[in-house]
Amino acid sequence: MYFGLAALFPVLALLANNVGQAPLADGLRAGALSLLVASAVFGIGWLVLKDVHRAALLSLAFTLIVFSYGHIYQSLEGWSVGGAILGRHRFLLPLLLGLALAGGILIVRSPAAARRLTPGLNLMAALLVSMPLAILLVYQIRLRAVEADAAQSTTALEGAVSSPQVLPDVYYIILDAYGSEAALHEAFGYDNSQFVEALESMGFFIADGSRSNYAQTELSLLSSLEMDYLQTLGHDQCGSCPRAPRIRNAAILKTLDRLGYRLVALESGYPATEWVDAEVYLSRGTSSMRRAQLIGGISALEALLIRTSIGLAVLDSIDVLPAVLEPVELGPLDDHRELVLFQLDELARLPRLPGPKFVFAHIVAPHFPYVLGPEGEAVTPVPAPPGEAAGGADALEREGDGYTGELAYVNARVLDLVDQIIRTSETPPVIIIQGDHGPWVGSVPIRMQILNAYHLPGDATRRLYPTISPVNSFRVVLNELFGLKLPLLEDVSYYSTYPKPYTFEVVPAE
Repeated sequence: MYFGLAALFPVLALLANNVGQAPLADGLRAGALSLLVASAVFGIGWLVLKDVHRAALLSLAFTLIVFSYGHIYQSLEGWSVGGAILGRHRFLLPLLLGLALAGGILIVRSPAAARRLTPGLNLMAALLVSMPLAILLVYQIRLRAVEADAAQSTTALEGAVSSPQVLPDVYYIILDAYGSEAALHEAFGYDNSQFVEALESMGFFIADGSRSNYAQTELSLLSSLEMDYLQTLGHDQCGSCPRAPRIRNAAILKTLDRLGYRLVALESGYPATEWVDAEVYLSRGTSSMRRAQLIGGISALEALLIRTSIGLAVLDSIDVLPAVLEPVELGPLDDHRELVLFQLDELARLPRLPGPKFVFAHIVAPHFPYVLGPEGEAVTPVPAPPGEAAGGADALEREGDGYTGELAYVNARVLDLVDQIIRTSETPPVIIIQGDHGPWVGSVPIRMQILNAYHLPGDATRRLYPTISPVNSFRVVLNELFGLKLPLLEDVSYYSTYPKPYTFEVVPAE
């Protein structure tokens, strides 16, 4: 009946709103639990009232109160009447519970009305659920089509690559939102020169004037791995179009595959860069139960579902409630911290893995949420207080504290693992460490300025230059190490917003 569809709608709506970003498996446990609770309310109502129609209506009312609470609270936050702020649990929670009680009494006393409403509510619930389902279905159809097209496509480099006698391992390490030394100084007053100089002492070339070609992770990585601009590639360009298959079948991967390279990928926690079909895929858990999100900690989607439901009132009372409830709030943060540490640990061990190999590691750090302090200690992001202006001085200071604290720890770990890779590799490796974009502090130019560091064998670094951008990174590698004659492209930065990812504006060099 309609109460079951209504219970599934909040989960489906969140999945549809985050299509391509949240795995469908993240909704299985939440959907099952929501349906179970709604069914339990229905069962109790049916046992007491001996009437399926009123029991279903009670279950629907319960579902509406539970899952609308967080949305209502957030929409009223900041509103006040006579000096009383409406967006407060002490006002809103009793009000909604009172309405629920009144509604429940009305339902119990109206068996005929409940019976008449059932057909219409069934139809409305079916139509409501069909909308997110349609979005998810269309995305899956597009995803399969893009996967098939990407797997069958051939690269323009076919037959043009010559293999050197000894193939170096290639490490492509993406540090999400890692800005250039100049950007960090301008945005946060942070001096990152010690880290940059340490990389230079290890033989790295630092492109200190480098800028990202695109302002978003998927666009940036697709361009760098394809070694071309998205406007030239001719891929589907819509906000909801799947890009992960394109990334996993990009030109550099196909080229290195023909040379006998194995793809080694690490779990990233980001769907577009989760290469589970790589020859070697390193993850923390491989059981089917964990992959289906049926066991394990609270996922980011589940945490979002809780914060948009009546669970928000519980979380906001965490200081006065038992510590057993803390995993609901902190679970996704703990999981993210564990993942970053896992990636850093595994990268340092990879030189022992037989090559030649192409190692791809997308590390979502130093990117919000900032969960690591300068010494690697666990930290919890500080939320913005109610009414704080976005992009204000207080917000920037809080962002900077979290960002630079995590950055300091990531720097120390990266220097250690790079030293380990260089010292223990049998053949001098290729190591590229890049930000996919810079930190977001409200400034488009800062967003585009990135860390871009290269460790190349021999004298291959002679072809690098201070303003080289990611689109040319692997063009230089293939030219210098594999005998290609690929022309270098003009280094251009294109900014776009998330709602309109393919509406670009050129960001001029400063």
